[in-house]
Amino acid sequence: MVSRKEAELLARRAMLRERIRAQRQALAQAAQPLAAACARVDAVHAWSVGVFRQARELAAHHPLAIGGVIALLAALWPRRVWRWGARLFWMWRASRPLFALLAPFLRKTPGT
Repeated sequence: MVSRKEAELLARRAMLRERIRAQRQALAQAAQPLAAACARVDAVHAWSVGVFRQARELAAHHPLAIGGVIALLAALWPRRVWRWGARLFWMWRASRPLFALLAPFLRKTPGT
């Protein structure tokens, strides 16, 4: 036989579970517009990772081709190449301490 207090606790638990179910359903409906935006962000991220990976592989396997392209651009637009080179250099220098701080969080775990 269930005591009155146990019956009240069971009723309260059932009420809370129903309330949680309704809140989860409302949250899922509210988050639905974010799913499309998150999917786009994931697609852009995957694309950019692929582009950077290909650029890194190209630079590793064909360094003379990269140097030739940079030399051609420098011959055609020397001021622009110098300006962008300086910007990229300073962005790289400024990002080094930031990446040093974030390195423990950016490391991939084995098997991922």
